[in-house]
Amino acid sequence: MQPRAALKQAVAGARRAMLAVAVFSIVLNLLMLTVPIYMMQMFDRVLPTRHTDTLLLLSLMALGALLLMAVMEIVRARIMVRLGTWIDRQLSGPLLMVSLNETLRRSGSGVQGASALRELNTLRQFLTGPSVFPLLDAPWVPIYIAIIFFLHPILGWLSVAGAVVIFLFAIANDLVTRPSLSKASRSINQSLYRADAAVRNADVIEALGMAPAMIDRWRAAGEAGLGFQAQASDTSGLISALARMMRLVVQVGILGTGAYLVILGELTGGGMIGASIILGRAMAPIEQSINAWRGFTGARDAYRSISGLIQRQDDHPDPMSLPEPAGHLQVEGVTFVPPGQREPVLRQGSFEGQPG
Repeated sequence: MQPRAALKQAVAGARRAMLAVAVFSIVLNLLMLTVPIYMMQMFDRVLPTRHTDTLLLLSLMALGALLLMAVMEIVRARIMVRLGTWIDRQLSGPLLMVSLNETLRRSGSGVQGASALRELNTLRQFLTGPSVFPLLDAPWVPIYIAIIFFLHPILGWLSVAGAVVIFLFAIANDLVTRPSLSKASRSINQSLYRADAAVRNADVIEALGMAPAMIDRWRAAGEAGLGFQAQASDTSGLISALARMMRLVVQVGILGTGAYLVILGELTGGGMIGASIILGRAMAPIEQSINAWRGFTGARDAYRSISGLIQRQDDHPDPMSLPEPAGHLQVEGVTFVPPGQREPVLRQGSFEGQPG
């Protein structure tokens, strides 16, 4: 299959799979409301009335919903794993062809061509890893906050303020770490390419005594990439800690404000607990996306690199049609020296074989 056609087919297949994953995500996020609804019913209905039958029925329903949620989560994860494996199978062969063509076209200096399969591995690891799920759950944040608004507008506005602050942390994390991550990716790819080139030309490097200088250049590129990566990780860790602290502060504020509203008689105890749990669920995708952002940016850059590399390639024409072999063999002046010997066993041999 031609590289462009393979990329188009992989993108179309990924869109269909992501549509199925989106359906599972809808059901999963609806089932995430099981615990807060259970707590609200417990505080507002079971405890005041002391009805054990209601308690048993609610508990059985909650257990069934949680079991279904676990099954849906397992299925969603397996779909993503199989999607990543399928994309790897679709693109690995065409990308290897593209890498060879790129290396030949650039006379062996095509770093992008040499790293195409590594970029595909980065994309596959992101799709099959846990970093993709916070991004799939993020669209549900406004819905959770709307539910908190339904419980009480003051709690809803506190939730909006907390979500905006944590979202700003996520944006700051992307803006601050993106340059360092891009530089780290380029330096590490350059280091890996130099290592590959050194292995391919090991005999020449050894003969010319270039090994120490080559190792120094390889180590310099690798150290630069690790330095940029460490800088991005430190910054991301700081922003993640601040976002986690802010989430806890907002949850404490929700509980405190909810308790005050309960005292005023404007909210029930179950509503206070339920709002706190729903807020934690609403903030979770935003907070987790800060830690997962590096994987997302790496996968995004990998896809752009793969797409750009394939788009630059011209589709190869169909092989030239050749006439059917006639079976006529003619050999002239063949000399053969077996390995490890000096004298040829065949010297200037010529013969001709007719068809049949």
